[in-house]
Amino acid sequence: MVMSNSSTASYVYAWDYVLNKYQNSLTALSKAWNLPVVLSTRSDLNTFYTQKGLAIISETYQKDDDEFSHIFATEYVKRTSQAIRKYDTNHLIIGQKHGAPTSNAVYRSESHFNGIDIVSIDNYHYDMYKRIGYYWEGTNHMPILVAEYSWSASGCNKNGTWPPSPDYPVLCCKYPGYPPDDIAVQGMACPVPNEPKSFPFSSIQRLNCNGGYALALAITHPGIVGYTWYRWVDQNPVGQDPTQSFGLVNIVDDVNLYTVQVLSVLNQKAELIHASQSLEPILGGRVSNDVSSWEAYCPIF
Repeated sequence: MVMSNSSTASYVYAWDYVLNKYQNSLTALSKAWNLPVVLSTRSDLNTFYTQKGLAIISETYQKDDDEFSHIFATEYVKRTSQAIRKYDTNHLIIGQKHGAPTSNAVYRSESHFNGIDIVSIDNYHYDMYKRIGYYWEGTNHMPILVAEYSWSASGCNKNGTWPPSPDYPVLCCKYPGYPPDDIAVQGMACPVPNEPKSFPFSSIQRLNCNGGYALALAITHPGIVGYTWYRWVDQNPVGQDPTQSFGLVNIVDDVNLYTVQVLSVLNQKAELIHASQSLEPILGGRVSNDVSSWEAYCPIF
């Protein structure tokens, strides 16, 4: 905020806050933040850092930034919640949607005390349960809505991996001994545990089986209150012809059958899974005992 547009209220508020901590002295501030120059005016900060594409990385600055971010975020959620409830006292208020992992200073401002009912997050991690827990613990056990999730078989690099995170839900893998069964997909989804080499799954089957299992585990989390699939129709990345990329139907409006099959099973049993906080409701039987069928090896069936 201290390097934003000087005409904004947030700029004034941020500078008033930070200078109050340092005796209203730019010299003291420069020293505390370990700046390479002593600021003469407030605009010097923008000149030395923003215009040159540099960042302040000192621990003191990070601490001040976190403190102010929390104050600013708290004011934002309080004021917006109060404005809504002025006209609708029973309105269900869902907080801002958190995409990439948000600073604790920001998301812990979302609480019942500040007028928020539900915390909203994106969840594209294979370990969906862990990501839910990250926000649940950080917000002192606020209800969590997974407002956006899905999985995709497009976007793998030529080595069959997806940098930088090995647990990304795209699950692009390349294993010795498994044929490249989906030519349109660069790389293959990780094999399902106990998957027979005599009947290897396609990468799309692996993707949906592993993705479905990750979602099933997420539903067991005590903090989750709902989940929303990202989009209706597949994306069509430039230069690729993906077999599936985030949609419930493909780009010619045909159903992505494996995804719909997996989600149908989980949606039907979601209440039982959540109430038991276990996978017992989906582990008590099999859709198919045919060893040549992928359902026989997919944990959610």
